[in-house]
Amino acid sequence: MRPELAQALQMVMADVRALDAPEPAVEDDDWAPDPGVASAMLRWDDGTGCGVHVCVGHPLSEHLVRLADQVQDEIVEQLCAERRPAVWPECPDHPDSHPLAPTLLDGAATWVCPRGGRPIGRIGGLVGSPPRS
Repeated sequence: MRPELAQALQMVMADVRALDAPEPAVEDDDWAPDPGVASAMLRWDDGTGCGVHVCVGHPLSEHLVRLADQVQDEIVEQLCAERRPAVWPECPDHPDSHPLAPTLLDGAATWVCPRGGRPIGRIGGLVGSPPRS
Protein backbone atom coordinates (compact mmCIF):
# COMPACT_ATOMS: atom_id res chain seq x y z
CA MET A 1 0.00 0.00 0.00
CA ARG A 2 1.30 3.44 -0.80
CA PRO A 3 2.59 5.22 2.31
CA GLU A 4 0.31 8.25 2.07
CA LEU A 5 -2.77 6.02 1.93
CA ALA A 6 -1.51 3.74 4.71
CA GLN A 7 -0.82 6.67 7.05
CA ALA A 8 -4.20 8.31 6.46
CA LEU A 9 -6.08 5.01 6.81
CA GLN A 10 -4.29 4.27 10.07
CA MET A 11 -5.41 7.62 11.49
CA VAL A 12 -9.03 7.32 10.33
CA MET A 13 -9.24 3.75 11.63
CA ALA A 14 -8.00 5.00 15.01
CA ASP A 15 -11.21 7.05 15.23
CA VAL A 16 -13.23 3.97 14.23
CA ARG A 17 -11.69 1.99 17.10
CA ALA A 18 -11.89 4.87 19.60
CA LEU A 19 -15.62 5.32 19.03
CA ASP A 20 -16.50 1.62 18.98
CA ALA A 21 -17.75 1.49 15.41
CA PRO A 22 -17.78 -1.66 13.27
CA GLU A 23 -14.30 -1.99 11.79
CA PRO A 24 -13.74 -3.33 8.30
CA ALA A 25 -10.61 -5.21 7.30
CA VAL A 26 -8.30 -3.14 5.11
CA GLU A 27 -6.92 -4.92 2.05
CA ASP A 28 -3.92 -3.70 0.12
CA ASP A 29 -5.62 -3.66 -3.28
CA ASP A 30 -4.47 -0.99 -5.69
CA TRP A 31 -7.64 -1.24 -7.78
CA ALA A 32 -7.44 2.26 -9.28
CA PRO A 33 -5.84 2.21 -12.76
CA ASP A 34 -4.70 5.83 -12.42
CA PRO A 35 -1.08 6.16 -11.17
CA GLY A 36 -2.12 9.42 -9.47
CA VAL A 37 -4.52 7.56 -7.19
CA ALA A 38 -3.64 5.33 -4.24
CA SER A 39 -6.37 2.81 -3.43
CA ALA A 40 -7.33 -0.02 -1.08
CA MET A 41 -10.39 -2.09 -0.23
CA LEU A 42 -12.46 -2.14 2.95
CA ARG A 43 -14.02 -5.56 3.58
CA TRP A 44 -16.72 -6.67 5.99
CA ASP A 45 -17.15 -10.12 7.50
CA ASP A 46 -20.09 -10.82 5.19
CA GLY A 47 -17.83 -10.45 2.14
CA THR A 48 -19.09 -7.05 1.06
CA GLY A 49 -16.71 -4.17 0.67
CA CYS A 50 -15.87 -0.88 -0.89
CA GLY A 51 -12.86 0.75 -2.48
CA VAL A 52 -11.30 3.81 -0.91
CA HIS A 53 -8.77 6.14 -2.48
CA VAL A 54 -6.75 9.32 -2.21
CA CYS A 55 -5.00 11.45 -4.82
CA VAL A 56 -1.24 11.07 -4.67
CA GLY A 57 0.70 14.25 -3.99
CA HIS A 58 -1.97 15.98 -1.92
CA PRO A 59 -1.35 16.94 1.73
CA LEU A 60 -2.11 14.47 4.52
CA SER A 61 -4.93 16.72 5.77
CA GLU A 62 -6.75 16.34 2.44
CA HIS A 63 -6.19 12.57 2.48
CA LEU A 64 -7.70 12.40 5.96
CA VAL A 65 -10.84 14.34 5.01
CA ARG A 66 -11.35 12.28 1.84
CA LEU A 67 -10.82 8.94 3.61
CA ALA A 68 -12.87 9.90 6.67
CA ASP A 69 -15.77 10.68 4.34
CA GLN A 70 -15.44 7.35 2.50
CA VAL A 71 -14.98 5.28 5.68
CA GLN A 72 -17.88 7.12 7.35
CA ASP A 73 -20.20 6.15 4.49
CA GLU A 74 -19.22 2.50 4.84
CA ILE A 75 -19.63 2.48 8.61
CA VAL A 76 -23.06 4.11 8.43
CA GLU A 77 -24.13 1.42 5.93
CA GLN A 78 -22.78 -1.32 8.20
CA LEU A 79 -24.49 0.14 11.27
CA CYS A 80 -27.75 0.17 9.35
CA ALA A 81 -27.24 -3.47 8.31
CA GLU A 82 -26.64 -4.34 11.97
CA ARG A 83 -29.86 -2.50 12.91
CA ARG A 84 -27.92 -0.05 15.06
CA PRO A 85 -28.30 3.75 14.98
CA ALA A 86 -26.68 4.80 11.73
CA VAL A 87 -24.87 7.84 13.11
CA TRP A 88 -21.06 7.76 13.16
CA PRO A 89 -19.29 9.59 14.58
CA GLU A 90 -22.17 10.94 16.60
CA CYS A 91 -22.32 14.68 17.07
CA PRO A 92 -22.03 15.43 20.79
CA ASP A 93 -23.92 18.70 20.32
CA HIS A 94 -26.95 16.94 18.80
CA PRO A 95 -27.06 13.34 20.07
CA ASP A 96 -29.06 10.79 18.06
CA SER A 97 -29.41 13.39 15.33
CA HIS A 98 -26.55 13.44 12.83
CA PRO A 99 -22.94 12.42 12.37
CA LEU A 100 -19.99 14.75 12.41
CA ALA A 101 -18.69 15.98 9.06
CA PRO A 102 -15.07 15.49 7.98
CA THR A 103 -13.89 18.97 7.07
CA LEU A 104 -10.69 20.76 6.17
CA LEU A 105 -10.66 23.59 8.72
CA ASP A 106 -7.77 26.06 8.72
CA GLY A 107 -5.62 23.43 7.02
CA ALA A 108 -6.41 20.69 9.55
CA ALA A 109 -8.55 17.59 9.00
CA THR A 110 -11.31 18.08 11.57
CA TRP A 111 -14.57 16.46 12.62
CA VAL A 112 -17.15 19.29 12.69
CA CYS A 113 -20.80 19.54 13.68
CA PRO A 114 -22.52 20.15 10.33
CA ARG A 115 -25.40 21.99 11.97
CA GLY A 116 -23.57 24.41 14.24
CA GLY A 117 -20.12 24.35 12.66
CA ARG A 118 -18.30 23.66 15.94
CA PRO A 119 -15.07 21.72 15.53
CA ILE A 120 -15.18 18.60 17.72
CA GLY A 121 -11.76 17.06 17.19
CA ARG A 122 -9.03 16.24 14.72
CA ILE A 123 -9.55 13.33 12.38
CA GLY A 124 -7.40 10.56 13.80
CA GLY A 125 -7.47 12.09 17.25
CA LEU A 126 -10.89 11.29 18.67
CA VAL A 127 -10.79 9.51 22.01
CA GLY A 128 -13.83 7.70 23.36
CA SER A 129 -17.07 9.56 22.97
CA PRO A 130 -16.56 13.18 21.90
CA PRO A 131 -17.25 15.58 24.76
CA ARG A 132 -20.74 17.06 24.99
CA SER A 133 -20.83 20.83 25.20
